[in-house]
Amino acid sequence: MSEFDFDTRSNRGGTGAVKWTRYGPDDRDEMLPFWVADMDFRLAPVIQEALQARLDHGFFGYSEPTPSLNQAFIEWLYAQYAWQVREDWLVWVPGIVPGFNLACMVLETQGASIMMNTPVYYPFLYAPQNTGHRAIYTPLTQRWSRPAEIDFELMRSSLAKDTRMFLACNPQNPTGRVYSRDELSALAGFCIEHDLLICSDEIHSPLVLDTKREHHTIGEVAPEIESKLIALFAPSKAWNFAGLGCGVAVIPDPTLRARFRAVHNGLVPMMSPMSMTAAEAAYRHGEPWRQALLAYLRENHRLLHDRMNKLPGIHMHAAQGTYLAWIDVSSLQLNSPAEWLRSFGIALSEGSQFQGPGYVRFNFACPRPMLQAGINRFETGVHAAIDRRDDT
Repeated sequence: MSEFDFDTRSNRGGTGAVKWTRYGPDDRDEMLPFWVADMDFRLAPVIQEALQARLDHGFFGYSEPTPSLNQAFIEWLYAQYAWQVREDWLVWVPGIVPGFNLACMVLETQGASIMMNTPVYYPFLYAPQNTGHRAIYTPLTQRWSRPAEIDFELMRSSLAKDTRMFLACNPQNPTGRVYSRDELSALAGFCIEHDLLICSDEIHSPLVLDTKREHHTIGEVAPEIESKLIALFAPSKAWNFAGLGCGVAVIPDPTLRARFRAVHNGLVPMMSPMSMTAAEAAYRHGEPWRQALLAYLRENHRLLHDRMNKLPGIHMHAAQGTYLAWIDVSSLQLNSPAEWLRSFGIALSEGSQFQGPGYVRFNFACPRPMLQAGINRFETGVHAAIDRRDDT
């Protein structure tokens, strides 16, 4: 029995929670939201206590990351992934999305091309054009028989003369892949061979669900890539304080780091004192809560995986990491499957938003009674879609 309560659903109405207001009114049951990557669990008590103590202090002026915060992250990173980094490698940013947009801005070639695998977390798709570059999308290989895989031959054939960067996502959002050491080594070799910088978004690294796998950070797997690496981490997903913008770029190379700092300064704000307080509490004291969370998520995942794969024509690979299920609903022959399912009271992310048409993304980080209700609605919507398809 966990000492933490993940089963009780809290009322988030009246707080402006985007998850609950985008498709329905304020935390009511007309629409159950499973779309945005925002967990419906209360904050870890140890983090809430740290925030309350900081609030009681009463001062919230401009603040810089403290040596204590830096050391907490460095120790956590080494304990989890055996990657030893130095304090001067760290650049704190107010979120991962600003982080990879800033990474795109360090390119010295204007209008260069930036490669990424798809489907992928949708802000990736727009980061190149946001920063005056263009994107090259290379789809992952997706089969019913095995998880998504990197297609290196396709990547090689898709390279342009002006390709300067690869944007990576590991664990991969939305497919839930946790890449192996061999895959990451091959990716590092690809980037070195073609003289590409690599920006690796590893925000979901603390959320590995498959007990037979573990997260590997590319900086530890392939030290030879360090001169070309920007690795992004954040505690906000795993410890559920997404609204407190927080992240850290690990940039070993001093020249690359100086360019990153140059585009950072004056463009993005400093992190808030509360964000830094939450981050340090998570890295220093949040492990018991995270382990309890993982146990709960694994059971939620098992329930969702079993129910989805019993539905006719529906397929869900086991998510190795993240709390996001990538579900193939292409057999329903719907132009907008998420829109169809919303008519049955369940809000999911549309696969086409990630360049994955025919899929939906289902966030299962919620109290189990809410998840069960959502699955019931999903099943009703699927059966209605099958009847509609077979009648035409």
